[in-house]
Amino acid sequence: MAVLDYATLQSQISELARVIEQLSALAKQERWDDLLLAWPDYEAVAQQLADIPWRSLTAAECAMVQSQLLAIQAAHEQLMAATIVWRAELQEILQNTVQSRKLTDTYR
Repeated sequence: MAVLDYATLQSQISELARVIEQLSALAKQERWDDLLLAWPDYEAVAQQLADIPWRSLTAAECAMVQSQLLAIQAAHEQLMAATIVWRAELQEILQNTVQSRKLTDTYR
């Protein structure tokens, strides 16, 4: 991966934060279809984030980047928690559907 200058790094970090915020908003609204459609944007942005040139950053820049990454991590953890709940709900619906079909087939 390429080493970035601070301005480009900030741009990429901001874009990653924006995409995670967008996905989190969709998850909070339970707009799961839209979240699935937007997920590739998250993957693309996350893959574009290059190695952080910690040694070439000033102490203030390092602190800023670290703070931003911690905020992104917290938002990401909330997003993952929401999607885990959603997945559990989907599994329950699927299990109920399968059980219902088995009962229907049994009593035909």
